[in-house]
Amino acid sequence: MMRIAVLISGNGSNLAAIHHAILHKQLQASIEVVLSSNESARGLQYATSVGLRTITLPYTSTTCRKEYSKKLRDLLKPFSLDWVVLAGFMRIITEPLLSEFKDTIINMHPSLLPLYPGLHTHEKALAARDKIHGSTIHLVNAKLDDGPIIAQAIVPVEPEDNPERLALRVKKSEWQLYPRVLELIATKKIKVEAGIIKNIYDCSETISTFTFPHWNNLHDFDATVLQSVGCSSS
Repeated sequence: MMRIAVLISGNGSNLAAIHHAILHKQLQASIEVVLSSNESARGLQYATSVGLRTITLPYTSTTCRKEYSKKLRDLLKPFSLDWVVLAGFMRIITEPLLSEFKDTIINMHPSLLPLYPGLHTHEKALAARDKIHGSTIHLVNAKLDDGPIIAQAIVPVEPEDNPERLALRVKKSEWQLYPRVLELIATKKIKVEAGIIKNIYDCSETISTFTFPHWNNLHDFDATVLQSVGCSSS
């Protein structure tokens, strides 16, 4: 079974979607640890509520990037991981973590790369009057949002869209795409050899066979998290 770490900084909705797929036997993987760069990340509540091991490694304005990467490596190495999965992890990955987990770190980015690396992708897509937008899963390398693309989910841009409305539709595409791509990696239908993506499998052919969380918006996700930790959403 594929052993993964999931790195987060915020709500953790992609973490929850991945975990949901594992619970429903749709992803042959085990989440060995959830690591957050933010002590207040909502995703930590979810991880704790479902019994996942959590680690917090705060990042502040005075943190040295290289030293932070060393600490990440030292924390993750004992878990004998197959893949490191970035799911809203708002830190740039550098050496020595890249070398320790060479070609086994993947990231979800909320745009159709190479368009709009970095932040504010939805605002940029709307400002450019793009007809389509979406999300991208890619290998992580030393450059920001630059690694080889593994898969993308396309979302139409609607006339009435604002950044929040478009962001939600992109996020919902991520909840579907990430577990499916991880399953294709786990079953060797997607392979990485020397930094090159091989045996790409058409996700659209089978993505409809997955059962995904029935979250219509982030409020639904928040309510799920709150319920799981014994709180109300009011």
